[in-house]
Amino acid sequence: MSYWDHHKFAVGVDPGFGCTGVVVISKSGIEGWDALVSDSKLPLEQRMALVMNAVSMRRWDVGRDKDQGEVFALETNHVTGGRSAQSALKQRELIGVLATNAWHQGADIVRIAPTSAKKALTGSGKAPKEDMVEAMYEYEGAPLGLSRAKREAVADALVVAIAGVEKWEADHSG
Repeated sequence: MSYWDHHKFAVGVDPGFGCTGVVVISKSGIEGWDALVSDSKLPLEQRMALVMNAVSMRRWDVGRDKDQGEVFALETNHVTGGRSAQSALKQRELIGVLATNAWHQGADIVRIAPTSAKKALTGSGKAPKEDMVEAMYEYEGAPLGLSRAKREAVADALVVAIAGVEKWEADHSG
């Protein structure tokens, strides 16, 4: 069963520590994107609230049919990446709140491991960031002129959205 036979859009979110990427895709490519960059003055909680607001607004902007929920794909298995365990736990709590809010809006929540996300776009679960960014630019509608941090956040969110669609299709086949 094709995801695109039943849905118009999929949302991918990469809730990183320093930069959070959000991408909305359709069958024809990227329909909308945003990368929310945090500096040391913007707490993670505030960044996640901005993500939820951006996704909520974007869902109506792209003409979402209320009866057609879309996949809201979130990257999982975050590691501390040199941050404290407390920061990693806070991030996971906020990801849970983000997923709950998307579920209340009618989205199907799909959690995607980073290796599955990378494989969906590049063919390799161990692809370096540069390969993901390069593959993103080959994808229809990829945004141009982004800073390095935004390019990486948008590429991460794109691979999460694509992997979310693939996971939905695998879960609903047969």
